[in-house]
Formats: sequence, C-alpha cells, structure tokens
Amino acid sequence: MHPFTQALLDADRLAIPLAASGRLPQTTAEADAIQFEFCDAQGGHSGWKMTPWSSAAAMLAAPIPRAWMHRSPITIRPAPGSRLEVEFALLRDANGWQVCLSFEFLRSRLAGEDWSPLARRADLLSAGGVVSGASRPLEALARCDGMLTLTHSSSPAITVNTMFDPTALLAAADWLEAHAARLDRPVLPGMMAITSARIGPLPLVDGTYVASWDGLDDVEMTVVSPSQHLETN
Repeated sequence: MHPFTQALLDADRLAIPLAASGRLPQTTAEADAIQFEFCDAQGGHSGWKMTPWSSAAAMLAAPIPRAWMHRSPITIRPAPGSRLEVEFALLRDANGWQVCLSFEFLRSRLAGEDWSPLARRADLLSAGGVVSGASRPLEALARCDGMLTLTHSSSPAITVNTMFDPTALLAAADWLEAHAARLDRPVLPGMMAITSARIGPLPLVDGTYVASWDGLDDVEMTVVSPSQHLETN
C-alpha cells in the first residue's frame, strides 16, 4: 500500500485531518491509484465524484466508497468537519443514465491549504459521502432553468435559480465512462456520479434538510450529532 493511502486511511479513521506526509503522489497515475487503494480498503466503490459538471474547465473525477453512499430519506451522522452541497447526481442503469437530487458531504482528510493538486486528487477530491433521492430517466427531462430550494428544520430556506442541461450532464457522464475505462475501473449499472455543487458548500448543523427541484423527487436527510441516537432507513 502506498504510504499516502495509509496516511489518508488513518486520518479518516481517527477523524483528524493529516497535517503532513513524507510521501506524496508525484503523478496523476499515482494519485489515481491511491484513490482506488483507499476505496478498496473501505470495501470498494459504488459512486464517483465529477467536477465540474460542464466543459467550462478540465474534468476531474474520484471514486467514492460504497459505505459512503446512502439513499433518502435517512438519519445520518456525518464525519466531523463535513460541509454540505446540493447537486444533481447521475445513476447508471442497464439502459443508460438516470438523474436525481443529492446531498454531498464535502470533507478533506488534509489539514490546511498547502497541499498539491495531486494530493487533493488522491484525497478523493474531498468527497465525504452522498445521500441521493429517487431517480428519473435523464432523457425524460428537458433543458430548463429551475428553482432549487434547500430547507432546514431550524434555518432559513435557500433558493437559487439553476440550469438543468441534460446534454451537458450526458457529456460529463460520457467523459466519466471513458475516464473509468482507462483506469480499468468501468462504471457499472447501479453506480452513481455526483456532478458538482448547485448550492453550497455550507456548514452542517443538526436537523432535517430537504432539497427540492421541480421535475425530480425531493432528497431528505436528518443530521444528528455524535451524542444522539442514530437510526437509518
């Protein structure tokens, strides 16, 4: 195992961000190999993080451990230091791609800002988990502007106008499939890909979050602190 993989695993297990490491990835291939070593040590991956969601900048991707992928509604205890993003997510099925709303937990296992882009790539692009709603076929939805709303049980609602562009999302999915194939880690039916923030990142607080967008089912989760009893659906 690469020493940086072990350092990331230790930082994740102890919930203490890594302050320094004597051996950092020096190439993209090395960083990508560390991503999969980390996920394999966690039981394998069943999700991907893509950024950005359009062709406005160079695409990046990282696998997400299977144990970090969750379905709405759920009561969940995110790792300390996690922040929240609301995103569209793509679900691969046997016939193509579906789309849903999702929450992403954003959490780096690296302390501070003085880390190389390759180290941040190896750190799964700061992915920390996903909660996804029910999905619909991507082809069933048309390009449009829509109002995306995030509500919280004890905080003011946040509403933003966001573009939903199935063509751009499909292009991102095609890029991901090609990227994963080059790594000999193909995108399989049942895998999900999150596609960058439409709301956030925001600090996480206890309580129930619901994200809504006309045309898709809501995604819902209740965040609890470590001292509270945890029940999942």
